[in-house]
Parts: sequence; C-alpha cells; structure tokens
Amino acid sequence: MDESTQAPRASIAPALTVGALQGLLLWWLAHSKEGAAWPGSSHVWYANLFSFGIIVGPLIYALAPWSKRRTTWISITLIAAWLLWSGWQFGTHEWAPGAFYWSDQIAYPLFLLQALILFHAVPFLQGYLREGSLGFSYRILFLETWQNALRLALAALFTGIFWLLLWLCAQLFEMIGLPFIRVVLFQVPGFAWLVTALAFGVGFHLVGSAERLLTALRQQVLTLLKWLVPVATLIVVAFSIALLFRTPVLLAEHRHVIRAVWLLWLVIVSVYLYNAAYQDGSVAEPYPAALARAIRWATPLLVLLVGMALYDLWIRVNAYGLTSSRYWGAIVGAVTLAYAIGYALAGFRPGSWMGAMGRANVRVAVGIIVVLIFALTPVLSPAHLSARSQGSRLANSAGTAGPEDFMALRFDAGTYGQEELMRLVAAADTPASIRTGARAALAVKAARERGTFRYTTIAQIELTFEAFPADAAIDDELRQKILAEQPRARNLAGAAVDMVGGPDFAFSGEAAARPHREKKLCSPDLPCPVLFADLDGDGQNEAIAFLQYQAVVFQRGRAGWKELGRVNWRFRAGRKQQTGEDLLKELRDGDYRVAEPRWKSLQIGHFRLPFDLPVAPERGAPPS
Repeated sequence: MDESTQAPRASIAPALTVGALQGLLLWWLAHSKEGAAWPGSSHVWYANLFSFGIIVGPLIYALAPWSKRRTTWISITLIAAWLLWSGWQFGTHEWAPGAFYWSDQIAYPLFLLQALILFHAVPFLQGYLREGSLGFSYRILFLETWQNALRLALAALFTGIFWLLLWLCAQLFEMIGLPFIRVVLFQVPGFAWLVTALAFGVGFHLVGSAERLLTALRQQVLTLLKWLVPVATLIVVAFSIALLFRTPVLLAEHRHVIRAVWLLWLVIVSVYLYNAAYQDGSVAEPYPAALARAIRWATPLLVLLVGMALYDLWIRVNAYGLTSSRYWGAIVGAVTLAYAIGYALAGFRPGSWMGAMGRANVRVAVGIIVVLIFALTPVLSPAHLSARSQGSRLANSAGTAGPEDFMALRFDAGTYGQEELMRLVAAADTPASIRTGARAALAVKAARERGTFRYTTIAQIELTFEAFPADAAIDDELRQKILAEQPRARNLAGAAVDMVGGPDFAFSGEAAARPHREKKLCSPDLPCPVLFADLDGDGQNEAIAFLQYQAVVFQRGRAGWKELGRVNWRFRAGRKQQTGEDLLKELRDGDYRVAEPRWKSLQIGHFRLPFDLPVAPERGAPPS
C-alpha cells in the first residue's frame, strides 16, 4: 500500500470548512421548507438539493488524499453535476401532484439510490487516482471499498455519540431550569443538520488519520465472518435437499413452494460471507482442504435458489403486473443471480480457492452502477416501467378493475402514472368503462380523497342477500348502498392477502392458498347477510351488512340510509378467525343479540372515562 498517497491532511480546517458548508446548505433547506419558501416549496429542488447536500461532503472527504491533483477536482465537479442532473430528473417525474408527503417520498429514495451508486463507483475512481490508470488490481478496489465503508461507519458512530452527549447536556441544563440548549438543538429548524455535518466531518478526518487501526479492524471483522461461510453453506445444502423431497407434497397441496424474499436473503448473506473469506484474493487457502472443496461444490446451489426466487417473482409479475417493489425485487434477484453464477464458475476453476471471485465482483459492481444510473432516468425508472405495466393491465381488465387500480396510477407512480391515465383516456382501443374510470381518476385532486373514489368497472351483479330476522326487508336504496361497498371490500380482501404474504415481490403459499379453500361471502356460494338490530337504543333498527372482511353499519335518517362505520367481523379475541359459513350458521340459528356493556362509562366534565372491568363476580358474592 502506498502510504504516502493515503496520508491525511495534517490540518482539520478543510474538514471543518466542508462540514460547515454542507451544514449551512442543509440548514437553509430546512428553513425554506419550514417557511414554505423556495427551494423548500419545490418538490423537485428540495429533493435534489437535500440529497446533494448529504452526499457531497463524504464524497469530498473520500477523495481528500488526492486534493492537490486537478483530476480530483474535475471528478468532483462532474459527479456534483451528475448528482444535480439525476436529482432533477428523478424529482420531476417521481411525485404526482396531490400525493402525500412529497419531500420524504422523493428525497430519501433519491439519496439512497445516488449513495448506492457512488459507494460502488468511488472506489474505481480512488483506484485510478492511486495508480494513475484503470489497470489496477482487484486488491486495490477491495481495500478502497472497505476503507470507505469503515470510515463512514466509524464517522457515523462518532456523530451518534457526539449527539448523545449533546442530548445529555440539554437534559442536565433543563433539569435546573435552563432549557435553551434543548430549544436551540431540537427546535430551531435546520440547526441539527449544521451540528451533524460538522461532527461527521471531524469524525471522518479523525478516522482517516488512523489507517492502521482501520486495517486491523477490517482484518479482524473479516476473519470472524469467514467462519460463518460453512454455516451458511450447510443451510443452503440442507434447505436444497429438504426442498427436493418436499416439492411434490407442496405441489400436490396447490401451495407455492417458496417465498422469494427469504431465498434472496439467504443468497445475499452467503455472497457477503464468501467475500469475507476471499478478501482480496491474497490468501490461497482460507480453509482446510476438505472444507474448502465442500464449499466450492456447494456454490451451484446458490444459482438454483436464486432461479427459484426469480421464477416466483415472474409468476407474480405475470399475474398482477409490475410494481415498484417487484421492480426492485427483480433488480436484487438479477444482481444476486450474477454473483451466484460468477461464484459457481469460480468454484470449479483450478488453482487458489475461488480464484475468479475478484473478476466476478468487478463485473457485477460495474453492472450495478450502470443499472442504477439508468434507474434514475425514464429509461429504467421503476415508476415509469410499473406505470406502463399497470396501465396495460388496466386496459385489459374491463369488468374486473377496481378503484385502487386507478388510484395507484393516479398517486403512486408519479407523473408517469398520470401520463398513463391520459393515454388510457385518449387511446381509441381503450374499453369505454376503463376510459371513464381513468377520466374520473384524473379528476381526483388530492391523495386524501382517494378513499372516496368509488368508481369501479366491476360488474354490479345482483348479489343474493339474506336478511335477519327472517321477516326483515332490504329496500332498493339499502341494496344499492351495499352494492357500492362490495368492490371496495374485494380490493381490501386482495390487499389483505398481499399483506399476509409479506413483501410485494414475495408471497406466502399458505396465504395464497387460503382463499381457494374458503367460500367467500357475497358470492354465488354464500349470500350476503344483512342483520337489522337496534344498536343505539333509539327504537329504530340499524342495518349491519356483512361483506367479505368487514361489517358495514348503516342508519336510516331523513335523507335515507347513511353509513356509520365498519368493523372487521372475522376477528375474535383469543379465538381463530371465523369464516363466512360460521357467521351464516350462527345468524340462521338465531344466535345473536344486542349486548349492553356490563360497565357504563363515567362522564366527568367534558370527557368520558370508559371502563372495561372483569364481569365475573367475586367468590362468595351473589351472581350479578
């Protein structure tokens, strides 16, 4: 290692200067957002400058050892220009007017994407500045990447402890009646950013002056992690064997064999542990010979597991279209597959243990940089691709599309979703019902109104109702009110299956199979039960319509039937969820009544104190 080129600056002044400028930029942004002034009032520029303000400081710190070279400052200028351009491009399209919380929805994803790109790209630039050409070895790239990661982590740790001391100081002074420190630190908009930027800059400078400590820390961490590779390999092998025997049984039960998210996590962890053992490739045999051969032979199983996860994801996309979460699931799967294939090939090459891992790491890193750069543009934007996919799916779903399909395009896919709705309105081959729904969705101005958007293309079939008691009658107005709720209930049911199944690009076999084993309410198999009961004691019955997952309460007034509220009727405390068949049986058996609360509420002044006390009498007391 060339110690002279990595020697840190003797003075801390440059780090303080950069930290102060970075903190002032973030302070200005926070003040402008608080006062609704530019750039805080612009979703494009706030997100752009927020991400730029966080990233530019660590970028300068990482390239500081070569600050006397003109190439360094040219590179910083070009990267800064790219940050601003990609931030503007991202911010312009990723937020739809009227959506909630535009600053958070745009700024943080933008920052994460740009930071991930630079984390992979900056080590290549550091290697070029160190060696004077791009022909540097993998060892240089490995060392720079790990040095950057450790410096960032330790500087963040230093900043966190510094803030802990400031918080302790504020608490002590406030305890004696002097709250000014807490007010300045935690209530003055943006001041916390200024302090954080200065502390991080000082921490990064101090960490950079202890390079031997970083090297020793890296070696210690990797030495510990490499002995987890046999454990991960054992899990991969055991799961693959178990899956081989269980697959026929799971398929016979019509259950999904895998859950993609856990397979991807297993492979990702294995990839990082393999790198901990390989390090920079200088150790020819990090394990005993027999163990090294076993790990080599197990690497093709990583390809098998990633392939199964991608197949599961492909089924999901083919059935329900592409979404942003499925897009990133596909990216993660593709990257993981590239690593798995590279490591499998490296495992069969003769010579030092996994000798070709270095080349695989370099190629995949370059691929990650390219893909993520294009993800910040309309070419591979997740919002753009998911909007096109969902728009095409919506155009072919006349009779099955519900309100959330339109609202997802209106508010969840940025300007791309709005453009897709406009395309559906203008296209001559769009079904009339879809065109009407798209036009109505564009008229919704704010995301807070999406719950009131009731338009649907689901056919309003004449459902079979069953009233309770038997002599009760369901008039036409109430029938129409219930029919208007039915499409919404279907969408809630579908959302519930996705939530039970986990992340959007991975779903549970049990949750996916459950709807096929259970008869649904408000279907040809089971009628919709509507119970008439006096719930509020005013002498007039309310109507409780039991839909697939929710019971909706209607009250009749001078203006007709009006919805009062809804509750999940399936949940019973301490018992398993009841089914629609159970509900209908209990209603038909007459096993229902309006139950008064055992304990009344206590009114004190303008507030009410409810009581939920046990109802069982004390031992020896007469029954209540």
